[in-house]
Amino acid sequence: MGKKILYLSKDDVIKTGISIDEVITTVDDIFKKKGKGLCEMPPKPGVHPGENSFLHAMPAYIKDHSVGIKWIGAFPDNGKKGLPVITGLIILNDINTGLPLAIMDATYITGLRTAAASAVGFKYLGRKKSSSLGIIGLGVQGQTHLLAFSSIMENLKEVRVFDINPDKTRDFIKKNSSTISLPIKKMENVEKLIKESDVIITAIPIQKDKSPFIEPDWFNKGAFGCAIDFDTCWKPEAMSIADKIFTDDISQFSYYKKERYFQDAPEISGELADVILNKKIGREKDDDRILFIPLGLAIEDISVAKMVYELALEKKVGSWVLM
Repeated sequence: MGKKILYLSKDDVIKTGISIDEVITTVDDIFKKKGKGLCEMPPKPGVHPGENSFLHAMPAYIKDHSVGIKWIGAFPDNGKKGLPVITGLIILNDINTGLPLAIMDATYITGLRTAAASAVGFKYLGRKKSSSLGIIGLGVQGQTHLLAFSSIMENLKEVRVFDINPDKTRDFIKKNSSTISLPIKKMENVEKLIKESDVIITAIPIQKDKSPFIEPDWFNKGAFGCAIDFDTCWKPEAMSIADKIFTDDISQFSYYKKERYFQDAPEISGELADVILNKKIGREKDDDRILFIPLGLAIEDISVAKMVYELALEKKVGSWVLM
């Protein structure tokens, strides 16, 4: 055909200079579009080559904005092999012709957009005076969530972290102590971390056959919990003690229930987009316990991919290939 497509490796995506603040702003705007019915996004079809592994296809269309698909895989045992746990590609298409504009690595974008969605959740559901952040799981998502929440939490004074791998904990603290002007404290157990944190991020690998460990009495009044690992960490009783539970897409939440996640989870209070547009009431009191369960939406990936594509054109990053 002779049509040129821009290819962006992970390094190329990073070279565009896209920032977490830009991604947070974009994701916030995309949630508003979703709440107004301007997005088309079917639940993720997937295959499961391993017991806790998956490959998902994530198509999305945002009216007058962008269209494309992400093909993303998560293989938890890859870490033992020296390979990334999360891998994937995004194809960005022209909204008028459907022709592909770019193919780009999805891993860096996935890390940023996931943390950005969590940060937007805090913006509308968390307490403004929250001053302590707890992160369980110090992989890619632990890293990007630290960046996002240190940006969105205006009164953040201390970060508390826990990972079952002591080397990973040490490296995480060493790396980030020089980049954020906040104390980062290693916690000896998750119970203490959760009880002493205003905001709790659980970011361990998602598992179907799980042994959740968070107890209801650990989840303090006024706290904001963000379960990016679904119900891997949170016992149903701990979820039930929340005054309200929000997700980013109820239809996808229902889809995941059919896939054996959230089997004993309580009823969802609503979608984040409806809170943003004042269709639903979010936090009503400072003492409310709020749990946010972001499922990871294709509209986030495709909207951020469009921004990456435009930055790449502007900065002449990437390689052109013939279709």
